[in-house]
Amino acid sequence: MQPDNLLISIILPYYNGKAYIKECLDSIICQTYRNFELLVIDDGSANQEHTEYLKSLVDQINDDRIRYFYKTNGGLSDARNFGTNNSRGEYLAFIDQDDKWKPEKLEKQVDVINKTGARVVITNSQFFGEQNNIVDYSTVNNGKGGFVADSYRKMLRNNFVDSISIVFSKDVVKEAGYSNRRYFVAPDYEYFLRMSKVVDFYLIKEPLTLYRLHEENTVKQKIRLYCEIVCLLFESNPQKLNEKISASIQVAKNLLKLAINWMRLLAS
Repeated sequence: MQPDNLLISIILPYYNGKAYIKECLDSIICQTYRNFELLVIDDGSANQEHTEYLKSLVDQINDDRIRYFYKTNGGLSDARNFGTNNSRGEYLAFIDQDDKWKPEKLEKQVDVINKTGARVVITNSQFFGEQNNIVDYSTVNNGKGGFVADSYRKMLRNNFVDSISIVFSKDVVKEAGYSNRRYFVAPDYEYFLRMSKVVDFYLIKEPLTLYRLHEENTVKQKIRLYCEIVCLLFESNPQKLNEKISASIQVAKNLLKLAINWMRLLAS
């Protein structure tokens, strides 16, 4: 397989995202790897102004690789599944409307795929603020880059995948299934945990994505997040002893966080 022959389908869900979408689109168009299609999916934006702005940007860019869709609002997982079903590429990539990629992101991931046959390739990320200032560096894995052995057990312990960094084979979807629409706050963790059951991930240690930090989540959002994490860990149903230990530690941590934030909510 030659790099130029590997088509990457980039799935970009959009909902009332006028503030940062241009920066996001620019970072995709500037990729040094050119053989991709971009599926921009307006997930039923509630404000017509945001929809019209997105359409105007796509028209201005005037790139045949961009495919625009408008659908009834169904949430992040629904939009990603819609994109997956309409994609043409052999590999898929996710990006969110307020985040960005470094120019060489796809090129380096495709290079790994061609050299190793990896079916899931992730990278590290940098956090940046609303004014584009770099805030922090996200370390996904402190070990060496390469295949993350026993990815499933490590994912049970902690989600080490930034959704905007992942590139994965469409064959993995056939084995792991689609993104679960029942999860609203932790859909990425649930989806990638299922993926890790069928394949070990490959990590590029270099930070090739930029994840935008916003205001702190509300207490209610945090409570829902911790509840969803506990539920998805139970649903994962680990079988090996070391997997059960990892999942139990993660459950205990999130139950403690849930209790603390519940008390904060009651005291407010």
